[in-house]
Amino acid sequence: RCHPLFLAPSVVPDVWRQIYETSTGRNVTLHWKPPSLMNANGHVLSYYITWKALLNNSDLEFISVSASLNRTEINITKERYLIEICAVNAVGLSPPSKIWIPKFIRNGTFTWEKANGTGDGISLSWHHYPSVTKEYTVEWCNFPRGIHCDLQWKKFPANITNAIIASPAFEAGVRYNFMIYGYEGDGDHLLEKKVGYIKETDPNCPKVDIKELKEDSVLVTWNYNDTDETKGGFIRYYSILVSEMKETCNTTSRENSLSDSSDCCLY
Repeated sequence: RCHPLFLAPSVVPDVWRQIYETSTGRNVTLHWKPPSLMNANGHVLSYYITWKALLNNSDLEFISVSASLNRTEINITKERYLIEICAVNAVGLSPPSKIWIPKFIRNGTFTWEKANGTGDGISLSWHHYPSVTKEYTVEWCNFPRGIHCDLQWKKFPANITNAIIASPAFEAGVRYNFMIYGYEGDGDHLLEKKVGYIKETDPNCPKVDIKELKEDSVLVTWNYNDTDETKGGFIRYYSILVSEMKETCNTTSRENSLSDSSDCCLY
């Protein structure tokens, strides 16, 4: 266990975790935010991490991670675990930040629910869960299209069920995914998923094909993935405008000939 010492870091590190199932158990990626120089009572030299399955006679494991890092990975079984993370300075260790990992249970299927943008943030709301005894945690990536997404999280008391999430990294036309977790006594459980834009932008035009041309009809098909995160906004409907061609089609339309030799512009 971690024991605070005189002039050791005084604040519990702000930590979070991501859990991935593997063929032999689970991989846990631990993330933490470095304490301020004041709270660290000097420079943080390293982070001391311990973990132990909550079973009789299980061994305590530990590692020390450089202060230049803000994440690390450990492998665990499918049992319930307690993980503790302490910041270490020249004098000693901070109080531990504790993470309980629930026993493995495969999550059910979640529907992505749309959240509203506010222009500089995204407004989230979630249901109240009586089983949540401590806090909710909202998780998202600042750069969802990047290789390194810059994982972020924010915690809220159990009596809070809404928040506006804002970040200087947010951009108009970028889709952000939010995971809502709740602490239910044995650890944090995924409860809801949200998706939103701070501001939607115009989508790109879909690729359109003419499959059949008849005297009084035309079959128009298009391929457009409305779940594509690069589309700039939510697709609400498709609008098709066909008009008799009086002159050359403009740059926003395409000329097509019908079977009765008449022409039309396809927008």
